[in-house]
Amino acid sequence: MPATADVEKLLKDKGGIFENANPGTIIVDTSTISPVSSKEFANDAKKNKMTYIDSPMSGGITGAQAGTLTFMVGCELEDYDKIKELLEGMGNNIFHCGGSGTGQIAKISNNLILGI
Repeated sequence: MPATADVEKLLKDKGGIFENANPGTIIVDTSTISPVSSKEFANDAKKNKMTYIDSPMSGGITGAQAGTLTFMVGCELEDYDKIKELLEGMGNNIFHCGGSGTGQIAKISNNLILGI
């Protein structure tokens, strides 16, 4: 999703994921959005008996086509272990950055460094 507001709408609006997905659902969000909102979404997911993982990616269209994307993952380690294999199907650099929101912080830091 292109922006934090879009992710929030998809998760929280009437008819959204939190209302319709089954308990135990793991949501892996590869958007680059607010780290603060990512933590909020993870907390909201827990209230709905789901797991929200922020996992923004880097590598663009070329990386997607080649399966060489980089994922910066923010979640509990036990949840990272559950989704790592899934992400390996799309990329070859998968980094667990820490708890909720840290994937976003790593991605934003990466973007700032590239901008310099």
